Amino acid sequence: MFSFGKCNSYPARNHEIALNSFITPDEYSVKDTASRIVDILVRDTIEDRVAAAFNFVVSNITYISDKTQFGKNDWWQYPNETLSQVLTDGVINRMYGDCEDSSFLFASLLLALGVPSSNVKVGLSSVHAWVECKLGNAWYLFETTNDSVSETFIPASSVVGSSYIYNVKVYVYREGCKYGR
Repeated sequence: MFSFGKCNSYPARNHEIALNSFITPDEYSVKDTASRIVDILVRDTIEDRVAAAFNFVVSNITYISDKTQFGKNDWWQYPNETLSQVLTDGVINRMYGDCEDSSFLFASLLLALGVPSSNVKVGLSSVHAWVECKLGNAWYLFETTNDSVSETFIPASSVVGSSYIYNVKVYVYREGCKYGR
């Protein structure tokens, strides 16, 4: 059973940061990216916006571990930081982050694109992060660390709880968190 409430803190940058502080749809770089996504849409439905935001994240954010990128075991980036991380590795103008970085960016983009905040959540297990988005009456899972774009939305009910990777400990919403077993 899940209960909705205040988010725990993530110990980072020499102070505690509430988990939902990493969902930042009102940040300038997130809003700018969202407006660029809308500008290229052929059709403008909520499903098209979700698909375009997902395509942007999986096509432009290169997975890199925090240990490799920052020399730390864990270092969560805010979405504006993920959008600005460009490393020199022979690939020009690529953005970098790991699972929680790309998940918080995608969730922020969805909210900036007009998806209701109650329909967007970041799932955190002890080893992974992903995004779930409610479209119509169903929740869909988006794996933002994929290297390829998916043409179909994956029903969350077919994945969540299926392995330790998707064994959710907390769902992070913009307004708070849901905890449970």
